Amino acid sequence: MKKVLWFAILLSVLSCSNEVGKKTTTEAANRTNDFVVIPGERVGMITGNTTEAALLELYGKENVQIQSVPIAEGDAQEGVVLFPNTPNAIEIIWETATSEGTPAFVRIGNDSTEWQTPEGITVGTSLEKLEEVNGKPFIFNGFEWDYGGLVTDWQAGKLSKNLVIALVPQNFDALGSGLSGEVQLSSDDPRVRTLRARVGSIVVTFGRE
Repeated sequence: MKKVLWFAILLSVLSCSNEVGKKTTTEAANRTNDFVVIPGERVGMITGNTTEAALLELYGKENVQIQSVPIAEGDAQEGVVLFPNTPNAIEIIWETATSEGTPAFVRIGNDSTEWQTPEGITVGTSLEKLEEVNGKPFIFNGFEWDYGGLVTDWQAGKLSKNLVIALVPQNFDALGSGLSGEVQLSSDDPRVRTLRARVGSIVVTFGRE
């Protein structure tokens, strides 16, 4: 009788242990599959305090590729690609070039990516949708130069300054005079609407507003 009782207890303990293991594995998978972007706060599990060591701990070595990442005007800096060679690949640039640095910014630039803000802003979002979420027109650079299509002013709208958007036109045939180069354009300009512009890339920073 005692043997039966101890066997029952053992089975109960093992069952509980398995359930805990399953729960832990499920929670880890859920965290890894968190593709929510909240500008100024987090990109998935990445925050303004995340170090390279923490990133490896959070996502696993197999999902982190340390490499040189392009920044601007042909320059590059030591950084990290998370989920390399997948649609969800993102680039992280550190404030310093050491592993103890924290993110200067995170860049999202692949079509079909799952990364998006709670409002649904992602790569491929239309200019019209951006304006709708912002609650008013915004200002951005003319196209076809190093900083082409970059949103420079949300005009005190709802979107965060920590959300840096670069637009790309889909209708290049409509790129006429006054829409390219170092000019400032408004999202509600009728000429701009003919371009069918959409989000080409997203940069998220973690500084204060």
